[in-house]
Amino acid sequence: MRSPIAAVRSRARRRGKTPGQLRAECDDLVCTVVRLTAENDRLRYERARLEADFDRAAVDYSGALEDLRVAREEAVRLRTALAAWSEKKVTAS
Repeated sequence: MRSPIAAVRSRARRRGKTPGQLRAECDDLVCTVVRLTAENDRLRYERARLEADFDRAAVDYSGALEDLRVAREEAVRLRTALAAWSEKKVTAS
Protein backbone atom coordinates (compact mmCIF):
# COMPACT_ATOMS: atom_id res chain seq x y z
CA MET A 1 0.00 0.00 0.00
CA ARG A 2 1.23 3.49 -0.92
CA SER A 3 1.75 6.13 1.65
CA PRO A 4 -0.49 9.21 1.56
CA ILE A 5 2.55 11.40 0.91
CA ALA A 6 3.51 9.34 -2.15
CA ALA A 7 -0.06 9.64 -3.45
CA VAL A 8 0.01 13.45 -3.03
CA ARG A 9 3.41 13.66 -4.73
CA SER A 10 2.16 11.50 -7.58
CA ARG A 11 -0.90 13.71 -8.09
CA ALA A 12 1.24 16.85 -7.85
CA ARG A 13 3.56 15.59 -10.58
CA ARG A 14 0.66 14.94 -12.94
CA ARG A 15 -1.42 18.02 -12.25
CA GLY A 16 0.24 20.27 -14.81
CA LYS A 17 2.71 23.11 -14.77
CA THR A 18 4.44 24.36 -11.67
CA PRO A 19 3.94 27.95 -10.49
CA GLY A 20 7.43 28.75 -11.76
CA GLN A 21 6.61 27.33 -15.18
CA LEU A 22 3.37 29.30 -15.27
CA ARG A 23 5.20 32.53 -14.33
CA ALA A 24 7.81 31.90 -17.03
CA GLU A 25 5.10 31.22 -19.60
CA CYS A 26 3.24 34.36 -18.52
CA ASP A 27 6.45 36.40 -18.85
CA ASP A 28 6.98 34.97 -22.34
CA LEU A 29 3.42 35.86 -23.30
CA VAL A 30 3.82 39.40 -21.98
CA CYS A 31 7.01 39.76 -24.02
CA THR A 32 5.18 38.43 -27.06
CA VAL A 33 2.36 40.95 -26.60
CA VAL A 34 4.85 43.80 -26.22
CA ARG A 35 6.78 42.64 -29.31
CA LEU A 36 3.60 42.30 -31.37
CA THR A 37 2.39 45.73 -30.23
CA ALA A 38 5.69 47.29 -31.27
CA GLU A 39 5.58 45.50 -34.62
CA ASN A 40 1.97 46.61 -35.13
CA ASP A 41 2.94 50.23 -34.42
CA ARG A 42 5.87 49.96 -36.84
CA LEU A 43 3.62 48.51 -39.55
CA ARG A 44 1.00 51.23 -39.02
CA TYR A 45 3.69 53.88 -39.40
CA GLU A 46 4.98 52.16 -42.55
CA ARG A 47 1.47 51.95 -43.98
CA ALA A 48 0.83 55.64 -43.32
CA ARG A 49 4.15 56.52 -44.97
CA LEU A 50 3.36 54.37 -48.01
CA GLU A 51 -0.12 55.88 -48.32
CA ALA A 52 1.39 59.37 -48.23
CA ASP A 53 3.94 58.33 -50.89
CA PHE A 54 1.13 56.90 -53.00
CA ASP A 55 -0.91 60.10 -52.68
CA ARG A 56 2.09 62.19 -53.75
CA ALA A 57 2.72 59.85 -56.69
CA ALA A 58 -0.94 60.09 -57.72
CA VAL A 59 -0.74 63.89 -57.68
CA ASP A 60 2.51 63.79 -59.68
CA TYR A 61 0.93 61.36 -62.17
CA SER A 62 -2.12 63.57 -62.53
CA GLY A 63 0.12 66.57 -63.13
CA ALA A 64 2.13 64.62 -65.71
CA LEU A 65 -1.06 63.64 -67.52
CA GLU A 66 -2.15 67.28 -67.59
CA ASP A 67 1.28 68.32 -68.90
CA LEU A 68 1.04 65.63 -71.59
CA ARG A 69 -2.43 66.82 -72.61
CA VAL A 70 -1.20 70.41 -72.90
CA ALA A 71 1.89 69.30 -74.87
CA ARG A 72 -0.27 67.28 -77.29
CA GLU A 73 -2.58 70.26 -77.82
CA GLU A 74 0.47 72.45 -78.46
CA ALA A 75 1.85 69.86 -80.92
CA VAL A 76 -1.46 69.79 -82.81
CA ARG A 77 -1.53 73.59 -82.88
CA LEU A 78 2.06 73.75 -84.17
CA ARG A 79 1.41 71.06 -86.83
CA THR A 80 -1.64 72.98 -88.00
CA ALA A 81 0.35 76.22 -88.13
CA LEU A 82 3.20 74.48 -89.98
CA ALA A 83 0.80 72.94 -92.50
CA ALA A 84 -0.83 76.33 -93.09
CA TRP A 85 2.57 77.99 -93.46
CA SER A 86 3.79 75.25 -95.85
CA GLU A 87 0.68 75.57 -98.01
CA LYS A 88 0.99 79.33 -98.05
CA LYS A 89 4.63 79.04 -99.14
CA VAL A 90 3.78 76.48 -101.87
CA THR A 91 0.93 78.64 -103.13
CA ALA A 92 3.15 81.72 -103.20
CA SER A 93 5.80 79.93 -105.28
